Amino acid sequence: MTSSSEWHGQRTLWALCGDEEDLNQIAIDGKALRRSHDRRRGLGPLWLVSAWSVDRGISLGQIATDEKSNEITAILELLANVEIDDAVITIDAAGCQRKIAMIIVDGKGGYVLSLEVRYCISSIPLNAKRFARFVRGHWAIESTLH
Repeated sequence: MTSSSEWHGQRTLWALCGDEEDLNQIAIDGKALRRSHDRRRGLGPLWLVSAWSVDRGISLGQIATDEKSNEITAILELLANVEIDDAVITIDAAGCQRKIAMIIVDGKGGYVLSLEVRYCISSIPLNAKRFARFVRGHWAIESTLH
C-alpha cells in the first residue's frame, strides 16, 4: 500500500515529466470558496490554497486554511510537497515573501512573483513573450477556477 504522500509525490513527478523545451509553470493561488460559509453557525468561508499545473491543466495539491492570513504557511507546505525542479512558480502578491523565493530557488525552480498590478519580480531571464506566457497562464487560472 502506498502512503498518501508517496502517491502525491509520484503523481507530481508524472505530471511534470515531459519533453517540453520550456519550463513547466505551476500557479499557486488562494481563494475563498463561494457559498461555503454558514452564517447561522458563525462560520466563515473555506479558504483553499492550490498549486495548479498550468501546462497540464491539473491540480497538484490543495491545502485548506482557516482564513486568508494563513495563506503563506499553506504556500510553504505546498512547495514542500510539489516537485519544483525545472518549474516556474507564479504567485500573486500574497505570496511575495523572501522565504518563499528562497525555497523555490533552492529547489532549482524559478519564480515570477507579482508585487502589485503592474510590477513583478523574477528569478529567471524573461523576454516579453515568455513573461506574457507566465502572466497569462497564472491569470487564466485566477479567472477560470474561482
